[in-house]
Amino acid sequence: MPASGQAEQVWRRAGKPKLCGNDTDCGNDTAPLGRTRFIFMPGTWPYGDQGLTLPAAELLDLPKEPDALRERACWRFWPAYSETMKDWPSPPAGSSLPTKDSWLLGISLELLQHAPISAGTRGALYRMVAGLPGTRALGRIPDAEGRLGVGIGWTQAVGDGQSEQQHIVDESSGRLLALQNVVVKPWSRDPAGGEGLAGLPAGTVYQRAAWTDTSARLPEGCPAPTRNDRKDRVG
Repeated sequence: MPASGQAEQVWRRAGKPKLCGNDTDCGNDTAPLGRTRFIFMPGTWPYGDQGLTLPAAELLDLPKEPDALRERACWRFWPAYSETMKDWPSPPAGSSLPTKDSWLLGISLELLQHAPISAGTRGALYRMVAGLPGTRALGRIPDAEGRLGVGIGWTQAVGDGQSEQQHIVDESSGRLLALQNVVVKPWSRDPAGGEGLAGLPAGTVYQRAAWTDTSARLPEGCPAPTRNDRKDRVG
């Protein structure tokens, strides 16, 4: 269903076109060039796990206070999620199954990075993750593009190496500048799910994500996209 009453009115005025949810709903598993399609669903643990599936309407209705947000996540979502871990394979060497706090951190950062959430929920998430165990204040630090912001980080050991996940926010606007991973202790061999990490020196930013207002553009030399009979619907 549309995310709000206003969205539903627009949908009805457009003649109630088919709404696309999962990849196969409209025969389209690729967002058109220059557009964004939002998907928030579980990944394949231990290589990429998000652990929460919510419709846009429920994401927009998440609490705007950190205590209420944590309570809803821990009491409503965590029990069902932890139940699924009974069927998971054993974790790879150097890794462990998610705890409630590590899961909550991962979910919070995914919401901040990808989800259509309200400004109030975004603020609550900032305050909630700042209070999670293992959170380290980094002060004013640059992202990979040199923009300064207020950073907090979480160090994690995977395999025989160690990295720090950094969350950098513009202190004047509260805008998320970047989520990035930085090598703390170099890997002698690639950890599970981390191809190409072995041998990177300490201090290397090896994964980052940030918002941009720059339109998508094909690299020089790539052929222009061609139209087909698939229905492109982007939410």
